[in-house]
Amino acid sequence: MTIEKEVKKNKSKFWDKLYRYRAYALRGHSSWFLYLVWAISNISIIYVLLGSQIPILYQLFPNIIFFGLIFSVIYIILATLLGYWDYTRGTFAQEVTIIFKNNPEWIELRADVNELKSLKELIQKVIDKLEEV
Repeated sequence: MTIEKEVKKNKSKFWDKLYRYRAYALRGHSSWFLYLVWAISNISIIYVLLGSQIPILYQLFPNIIFFGLIFSVIYIILATLLGYWDYTRGTFAQEVTIIFKNNPEWIELRADVNELKSLKELIQKVIDKLEEV
């Protein structure tokens, strides 16, 4: 194997691992229990830190529960828009490619399809020879 191919192969492995770890992190974050803990923690921190820097925030949202509801609505809308963007123009297509490329069932299926293609060519050659006779 040439050095260029080895470097390209290692570079590809790096990006595959990076996207895989990103998918693991997103999957872990999106599990409901961890998401709930994250949401409560972040809402509390944001409320306290923003309130200390922007005193009018406490006047607009005197109750952390009301702030949490408003924050959650805005967050869900933004997260949904960002998720839509990721599916249509982001890294989702690359993640799916990585999943299919590394899935043993898909590897076996691709090998079977390639075998069928070669059998088709062989059958076509036999048909052509039979037509000649």
